[in-house]
Amino acid sequence: MPSNEKYMQKSSNYSDRVKTDSGFGVQVMSLTDVQEVDTGSYQCLCYHRVSLIDMIYVFVHGSHIFIPIDFKFVLFDDSKIMVPCITTMFIDNNDIELYANNVLIENASKNYDQRFGYKIDKKIYDVTSFEYEHVIVRNKRMEIRSRIMYTELEIDRLELEDSGEYLCIATLKGTNATLETRTTLHVAPQMSQIKVIERSPQIMRLHDNKEINLFAKIAIYPTDLDSYHAHWIFRYNSWMEAGTQNVTIIPDRTHKISTTVFKNVDYIVESLSMNSPDETVMNGTYVLSLSLLETVQIVQWKVTIENDRPDVQITVREPFSYIVFNQQLFPRNTHLHVECLSVSKNVVFEKKNSESSQFEEIDKNSLIGVDGSFGTGFILNMILDKNTELRCSSKRNGKISSVTKKIIVAEESPHIVSYIQKNKNASKLEDSKLIYEGNHVQLACVVPIGAVDWDVTWRFFDSTSSKTLSSPIRVESKGHSKQVILELYNVTVGSSGKYACVIEEDGSEELLETAVNVEPTIKPYHTKSDSEHVITVDFDHNFEIDCHIAGSPPPEYVWFKDGKPFTGGVQDGSVLKVSRARVEDAGQFQCCATNRAGSTNYFIQVQVEGAPKRFLIFYCMAVLITGFCLLAVIFWCTN
Repeated sequence: MPSNEKYMQKSSNYSDRVKTDSGFGVQVMSLTDVQEVDTGSYQCLCYHRVSLIDMIYVFVHGSHIFIPIDFKFVLFDDSKIMVPCITTMFIDNNDIELYANNVLIENASKNYDQRFGYKIDKKIYDVTSFEYEHVIVRNKRMEIRSRIMYTELEIDRLELEDSGEYLCIATLKGTNATLETRTTLHVAPQMSQIKVIERSPQIMRLHDNKEINLFAKIAIYPTDLDSYHAHWIFRYNSWMEAGTQNVTIIPDRTHKISTTVFKNVDYIVESLSMNSPDETVMNGTYVLSLSLLETVQIVQWKVTIENDRPDVQITVREPFSYIVFNQQLFPRNTHLHVECLSVSKNVVFEKKNSESSQFEEIDKNSLIGVDGSFGTGFILNMILDKNTELRCSSKRNGKISSVTKKIIVAEESPHIVSYIQKNKNASKLEDSKLIYEGNHVQLACVVPIGAVDWDVTWRFFDSTSSKTLSSPIRVESKGHSKQVILELYNVTVGSSGKYACVIEEDGSEELLETAVNVEPTIKPYHTKSDSEHVITVDFDHNFEIDCHIAGSPPPEYVWFKDGKPFTGGVQDGSVLKVSRARVEDAGQFQCCATNRAGSTNYFIQVQVEGAPKRFLIFYCMAVLITGFCLLAVIFWCTN
């Protein structure tokens, strides 16, 4: 038990917070919800042997520095006093602090004894004594007529320490007679105060499309508007996030916030107006938070928007989807989070998996029940593997309303894919991404099969107008998608333009566009006028010869020398590169350029200069031997 008798008066709930247990010779007292008033000395007594007694001093820190209810100093002499503060020997001296006039005495811990408390000398506690610099004594004055003498004491700013008894002593000169006047002054603490004088009803039930007006008439002390703050908060319960959610309200088209000060800050009116309330977003608790210096005041309103319709809704939340004609399309095996909610309590969640089947109520054991500020209902977590249709229904005031949601599986979003089939005469050098005259082109518009209400056609835009194509169109199915294919055979330059896949539903159109650019086909042609071109090269040096032929598509080039394929160089497009000129490189070179439109030849005469004579002799002999061999072969073949 605390030793202070006044303790029980201040802590009336002490008996509710204390609990004693005993066992094996041990007596234990437990005190819950520790408060500042629990500070004091606690004694443990043995009734059988009164000499057995133990005591501990408990000091409870709170929001303010604690001042004991019955606090007494123990005076040793004129210069030293003992401040009682008993703790156990397990408490470090540095963890115990002594305050005087709310000021920490830093040197007090040097003279701390856990058995008794603080022993401090006059030097220490004189430092923390009160200094009344703000107290002014006026000169005495005499009123002659009434022969009354006045002495004035003026305090320019009151503090809590000014509370107490003031003694005025008057002594008559030449006598021992004195006259004493005592005056008691009590200074109350200056605490900021907020008081709600008037307010709109705490619980409001309104029909939709009615304006909401919340207000509070407030008085504050002191009237320090710079330290006064007010802001509005919307508080609601969410089934998506744990616990109550708080949103700070800011002025916008729906919310109008005002603060009005009346009659020199006699009172303040805080108001919040909301027009066209929607029960799905405005049901909840509205909080007006007021603060003045260290004082905070909260004013709350519970608002419920009502109407006669159940107002059910289905919301599908997912990591990814496609949107076409306001239809949500989902990839297969997507994990869906589907909410069936209503402001009514009577909610039914149903499902069907095919066009011919009937809606059946979903087993509640597979659903998650929700109950929040915006409505009640269920949450369905599912893996989407096929087209699914859901229905959410609710009944209120005898009226039933429902909403259905068709969830369509789509492997991919609507898009266009193009395929190019080359002409049989196309060369290997043609760019696979370019379209040339004579190619066959397929344009495939890929749409989900589940969108059965869609009508898909192809449209061609030329420079003047657009027209729906009558070209061959076929439809192929692949997974959960279908391809509407436009066939363009043997395209020409006139086939170039913009092609659009037109998706129609109930008179609305959505276009997916792609461009087709057909390159013209041109037979290889000379870019230089003289086909019989003569060049001279140096023996044993590098040389290059250019074919000087172009075409569309770019042609393939084949080189001949003296009527035979030449393999002694490296081709780089239309250029032939020879690393070292030899005597045998002299002669007539022929370049044959070919593309899908035809072939063209270019002839170049090469002369090699600077070859040593021995190379010339060997070359001439080689030519003669080769000639004789050819003649022999021809003669043998003819006979």
